Amino acid sequence: MDSRSVHLQSQPAGVAEHEHPQAAPDGREQLQLIADALPLLVCHLGSDLRHRFVNRAYAQWIGRSREQIEGRSLDEMLGERALATLSPYVQRALAGECSHFETVVLFHDGIERAVRGSCVAYRNTAGHVESIVASMTDISAEKKREADQQALWGSQHIEHERMFEEARDAACVRDDFLSMAGHELRTPLTALQLQVLSIERMLTSQNDAPTVRARAEKAVRNVVRLNTLISELLDISRISAGRLTLQRTPLDLSELVSE
Repeated sequence: MDSRSVHLQSQPAGVAEHEHPQAAPDGREQLQLIADALPLLVCHLGSDLRHRFVNRAYAQWIGRSREQIEGRSLDEMLGERALATLSPYVQRALAGECSHFETVVLFHDGIERAVRGSCVAYRNTAGHVESIVASMTDISAEKKREADQQALWGSQHIEHERMFEEARDAACVRDDFLSMAGHELRTPLTALQLQVLSIERMLTSQNDAPTVRARAEKAVRNVVRLNTLISELLDISRISAGRLTLQRTPLDLSELVSE
């Protein structure tokens, strides 16, 4: 057996081909890898509110590198106004409570950002709170979409109200016109009806030609029908309110066709 085969057989079972396998990351590096993969803004603050740890999303959100943030206080990174907004939730966490919040934070650069997050206490082995862990999500884009949607709904509501008012005004104008037209039509129609009835009586009493009398009777019926239509036209308010009642009456179709 040659020297090469002796060397291969002397390797312990399960050793990879590489003589120097890459060392596994330590606890801090593992935590950093996990935190950087989260779609959240994560920071670990001491009781003095100095940053002990931040993930990549938090650093990008602030616009600083991780090295520039860690060891610096919260107000240095966010500004005093932002700290004043977040302070109630931070203090509750330092008191051992878990706090959830959704608020608008004004940064030192004058930019407002809507955030949703939570703060939880980190206790040591003795059970004392020595730091807090905060996680947040920037919901500024979400809030802007909601505001735009509400503005759209508001404008649509205003437009619907305007269209409703215009339709109601148009209905009032229509009703006024029909009422006026009905009265204007009824005045000469009443006079015409009286004249036709007078002619019919004269023809009946004088025993004139049946053809003329028949035409006079037909004229009377048409006047009565037109008067009925005008009466129904004047009752337009009942039609608009949906209270129109239909009355059934016998009708000779052959007579209607002949007319």
